[in-house]
Amino acid sequence: MFPPSKTKQYEVGGKLTLGGMGLSLAAYQTDQPSAFAVNGVYGLYGVQRNRGVEFSVSGEVMPGLRVIGGGSLNEAKLRSTGVATLDGNTAPGVPRYPVNANVEWDVLPALTLTGRFVQTGRQRVDRANTLKIPSWTRFDLGARYVALVGDLPLTLRAGVDNVADKRYWASSFDIFEPQLLQGAPRTFKASVSIDM
Repeated sequence: MFPPSKTKQYEVGGKLTLGGMGLSLAAYQTDQPSAFAVNGVYGLYGVQRNRGVEFSVSGEVMPGLRVIGGGSLNEAKLRSTGVATLDGNTAPGVPRYPVNANVEWDVLPALTLTGRFVQTGRQRVDRANTLKIPSWTRFDLGARYVALVGDLPLTLRAGVDNVADKRYWASSFDIFEPQLLQGAPRTFKASVSIDM
């Protein structure tokens, strides 16, 4: 068990609304304890400093067409770890950049088509920075239909995640040894809900 620890975060940014669109931009720095194993002993070793810039956009581009998206540019470094060969290295599992965008288009009053774009930059796999996974991109598509059953709205949803069935490593982490998290294959989803 470790004692409670503190994370320090500094952030400055701004928001702007133009018509039906909202824009935001922020710069940040976060210093958080870095926990991992050294010679088989798990402990707190120094600090992981995350610095970056993030942006987002959301709103109705035109009637019936909505978008929400954003991204960031990240730098995550290990500092004061007590292991000279690790200080200054990039922290594992933190992508250089993530970008995503979600779009909804009302093609009929009751029918909405949806789409999602996700791109994640390369990531280091281990603290020694000898391994990395490449950037990856994924597209998701879906539809939503709302019908009245009596006076109650019934919502039917269907979608496909990872439309192209892309094979990729989604993320990585290094606690006792480097490990990878595999991205999900093409996945079909459907649901039905009713508001009572």
